[in-house]
Amino acid sequence: MRELNVKTTDCSCEKLLRVAEKCGFLVFMSKKHCKIKTAEGGFVTMIPRHSVLLKPTVKGILERFNELGAKIIIS
Repeated sequence: MRELNVKTTDCSCEKLLRVAEKCGFLVFMSKKHCKIKTAEGGFVTMIPRHSVLLKPTVKGILERFNELGAKIIIS
């Protein structure tokens, strides 16, 4: 898998969903949040569907992706 470089400053829900799909995670949409699961069905995280997410929230989500095998460079 290639490494992805993601900026946390102007990250939206849609951008995080694209990153999750590129890393091989499954995306399940609901009204207010998006659930991210592994290919085996294990829970990864939930992403709020706000227009712009706070930097600490984005960083936490990306770090969780890295814990489960993604190769993301957080900047």
